[in-house]
Amino acid sequence: MQWMTEETGWLLPEAALSGSEMLQPERLLRLGAGLVQAAPACMVGCAEGGFARACAMQICSGAAAAGGDAVLIPECTIGELGTSSLHTPCGVLAYCADNGLRLFSRGLLPLTAAQEQTVLNGGTEPGMLRGSEYGNITDGSALRQYYVNRLKARLPEHMPARVHAETAQHRLQSLLSPLLRGGRGDVLTLQISADGCRASVYSEKHGWIFYEKLLLMVALAYLEQGEDAALPYWLPQTAGALGSRFGRRVLRFAPHPDGGDTEARALAVRQGFALDGALLCADFLRFHAERYRDLQRWADAIPPCHTIRRVLSASRARDAAERCARSMQIRKTPEGIRAEDARGTALLHPARSGKTAALLIEAANMELAQELAAELTPPLSGE
Repeated sequence: MQWMTEETGWLLPEAALSGSEMLQPERLLRLGAGLVQAAPACMVGCAEGGFARACAMQICSGAAAAGGDAVLIPECTIGELGTSSLHTPCGVLAYCADNGLRLFSRGLLPLTAAQEQTVLNGGTEPGMLRGSEYGNITDGSALRQYYVNRLKARLPEHMPARVHAETAQHRLQSLLSPLLRGGRGDVLTLQISADGCRASVYSEKHGWIFYEKLLLMVALAYLEQGEDAALPYWLPQTAGALGSRFGRRVLRFAPHPDGGDTEARALAVRQGFALDGALLCADFLRFHAERYRDLQRWADAIPPCHTIRRVLSASRARDAAERCARSMQIRKTPEGIRAEDARGTALLHPARSGKTAALLIEAANMELAQELAAELTPPLSGE
């Protein structure tokens, strides 16, 4: 039942992997049963379209047939699903779209290791239950309004520029357009990924602010106002230096952890900007309007850092780990093995399947990053 793709995080129906045009409903029933084994109640959202809604209904049916409760959020964005979950006891979430399924913990956090194992491997076909033992399926359409309210609360009263959003998701576009009216002067373009989880900003005057830097800029604003910030494990370690500058902490949350990042995960849900692209943009616009009128100066406050990401086979990952141990200081973290020396840091993050690992290298400049990459992953003979 492992449908997860390593790069995107989407769960693809078995049909998409095999080339078959038929989707086996039993798979979706088992997934629903697995969701309510991981948590007593689950929430299932779906994009527009009959296929996505049918998949969502099938998952909800599996959850109810296994004795659990499911809340269905029809025709929603992933952001609406995540915010809706904060107003219910639902501990695990599933989102259905035409290109597959995606799973989250409450608030759009990555699943913990225990949740993932239960959902993906522990789901069994629902057994025979008496009528009184069946769970419930609740229509959660009204919960979608919480997302709009959350965005409104984050956005500034007066826009710092003329702002418009671009995204391939029509519903998200329709939600954002009315909220971004007003503003004068320069044009800021918010580019939000099709799933709504990532965002970048473009200005003709300043060029691109890509997702990673945008996250760090918003985190800097939280730190400067006296709060800790929660960021994904894969962001550069230079973010920690930002926290120490203001006497605050940058907490890290990891995918499928075994524990140890509980505080970071709770803070990430409360802040929201590291989990949802529209919330990230809303925070960016608020801080730009209220505190950082000079956008270039704000961007320049982020320490320079160059990153390299490579996906390695299991054997090459083991070789890279051995090379790290010979020449660098290493330590185990919830997100994998982290190695450091004067040139920079390297993180080996194993994939769920165990067949590959991500190597994330960061250094102050491109030359040092490339030097580290060449040392840890030398070309194979014949390359």
